[in-house]
Amino acid sequence: MSPRGVYERSPEALASMTERLRRWTKENGTVLAERGRRAAQERDQRGAANPDWKGDEVGYGGAHARAKQELANDPCSLADDTCQGQLEAAFKYDAPKEHVRLDQTKNKAPYYVGPDIREGYWRLCHSHHTRYDDTSDLGRRRRGKR
Repeated sequence: MSPRGVYERSPEALASMTERLRRWTKENGTVLAERGRRAAQERDQRGAANPDWKGDEVGYGGAHARAKQELANDPCSLADDTCQGQLEAAFKYDAPKEHVRLDQTKNKAPYYVGPDIREGYWRLCHSHHTRYDDTSDLGRRRRGKR
């Protein structure tokens, strides 16, 4: 017995439904056009073309989101047999200082806002990211591990 509300439809019924849907779309599409409505235009909204683009005024989360998107297809930069965990965008502590900002929250985490994301971030697996943060001087100071 089929679950309640689920019906097996014959090929003829499916063809009839498809035809009715096509006819309805054609008729109502014309109605929408007559009312002055139009389909959404495809356009490139990435980067500076987006009206909400903040440029160098981006915050910590936005900078990491940009880096994550830019580095999405890269493997772990320190790949070896010890790689574990998901891949993450990790801040490079040797990034050009003129493009480094500090997060305005309690932890004062650094982030990169320069023109080339690859100068300020690299892709690391979780295990390498943790080790990198623990071995960098700034990472140790932020965690209170001098």
